[in-house]
Amino acid sequence: MEDYDVRSAASILASVKEQEARFEQLTRALEEERRNVNLQLERANLPPNPPTSQPLAWQQVVMQVNYASMLANQRPRCHSQPPTCATMCLPSEVTFLLFHLNKLIPP
Repeated sequence: MEDYDVRSAASILASVKEQEARFEQLTRALEEERRNVNLQLERANLPPNPPTSQPLAWQQVVMQVNYASMLANQRPRCHSQPPTCATMCLPSEVTFLLFHLNKLIPP
């Protein structure tokens, strides 16, 4: 019986150590995501680019979607369907989403 208790205690300890390692991994991932969200929020709060500078990535996507829509004689799907990789979102929508995401992930 004592041999069983030792094995049981060892398996519990191993399980706890695995859970601790997983918790640390998730904590690091959460901190990285929080940093990414904060960086995106900072970028969203920057003043607009001067006309001579390169457009931001979201501006390039908006231009591409608008151009493709114009070619296909269709309007962008942003407001008719939920946003996906193939659709565009306005900067105010991105800022709104990031603001609320940041509220869900407290510092």
